[in-house]
Amino acid sequence: MRFTQIDPFDIDLADERFRISVVLASDELAASIRDLGLLNPPVVAQRQGSRVLVSGWKRVQACRTVALSPIPVFVADEKNDLELFKGAVYENALVRAFSAVEKAEVLARLRDFGAKSDELVRRYLPLLGIPPTRDYLDLYLFVAGFGPEEKRVVHDRNPPAAVLQALLPFGSCVRTRLLPWLWTLGQNKQKELLNNLREIAARDGVSPEDVLAHPSIRDLGIDDRLSPRQQAEELVEHLKQLRNPALSTWSEAFAAALEKLGIEKGVVIDPSPFFEGEDLCLHFSFRSREEFLKRLSRLKDLADKREFQALFRGPDDE
Repeated sequence: MRFTQIDPFDIDLADERFRISVVLASDELAASIRDLGLLNPPVVAQRQGSRVLVSGWKRVQACRTVALSPIPVFVADEKNDLELFKGAVYENALVRAFSAVEKAEVLARLRDFGAKSDELVRRYLPLLGIPPTRDYLDLYLFVAGFGPEEKRVVHDRNPPAAVLQALLPFGSCVRTRLLPWLWTLGQNKQKELLNNLREIAARDGVSPEDVLAHPSIRDLGIDDRLSPRQQAEELVEHLKQLRNPALSTWSEAFAAALEKLGIEKGVVIDPSPFFEGEDLCLHFSFRSREEFLKRLSRLKDLADKREFQALFRGPDDE
């Protein structure tokens, strides 16, 4: 490698063969370079008569933004793209953590430069903090095929691999729609959302895009009154209702009956899971024998109320 200085506009940024970063340089980086200059020279290589960037995309973009010229660079002599890119990967891995999308880009470029799958699994998945299995390799190569907007969202939110895995059956439009919501939910809610979406589409013989176009769902993303987390929770509930309308009707009726019953604080009555059985479960706490007896007495009074019987009605009852 040799050191020199060049105009940043002499670097061909249209050739992105070595690019890992998926975002532009920040204003903070540009301000730092304006004040202090470029302290860490990027690496360039000569390809087909042009200088292409091997590493340092954000730095070069920032230098262009603040019109800094010339800038110091290292010119790599390596002619093999795979070997040159391997060096860039190790250089970056030593100084920063990669986002999920950047990991995907690294693996896709290594593959495209000729690295074999077994080498990617054995050598590069551990380097990137990914479990060394073929399934994980396939998952990240799948992410590398996302569109620009999907990659931006995944880069910003950096969801866990389980979320990315759950998106495998869906197309680009659905992924773009769901990603801003999925990251706000816990893993169980994520699975529930995606499973219900798949099952509704299969049951009704429509696409997942059609399900998300349902009137109860389509306007969620533009409701400024709700946070992304609230929108995600609303989506989970809407899909649950669409998946099982009878369950939704009975859930609402059960909740209304409990409210009318006026159960005291600290007492909980739960139906069987998904209302599949006829049993109800009663929970309450007490600190003494006296408090226990008082609770029982008040609970006995509840049994005489008309609203109590409503707890035992199914969605098809009159």
